[in-house]
Amino acid sequence: MVGGFAVADVLELSFVRTSLVRRRPSGTVFPTSLNKSNHAPSHDHALLFYPFLPMAVSDEPVHDVVRRLHLEQIVQD
Repeated sequence: MVGGFAVADVLELSFVRTSLVRRRPSGTVFPTSLNKSNHAPSHDHALLFYPFLPMAVSDEPVHDVVRRLHLEQIVQD
């Protein structure tokens, strides 16, 4: 638990050199279709909490991620 949130034992992070990009609020709901599990028997988790869930995004991208993760889990199981 970190700050009251359950956090996985392993996290994959990507860092961006912010001096090379124009900063703006993200509209991306993670994980995206480009993300893949690092451990085949495990499934990705929807990051539907701060700071990962953008506040200015409609409900549809969130529902899309949840549906995709659910379908991937069914196919893998």
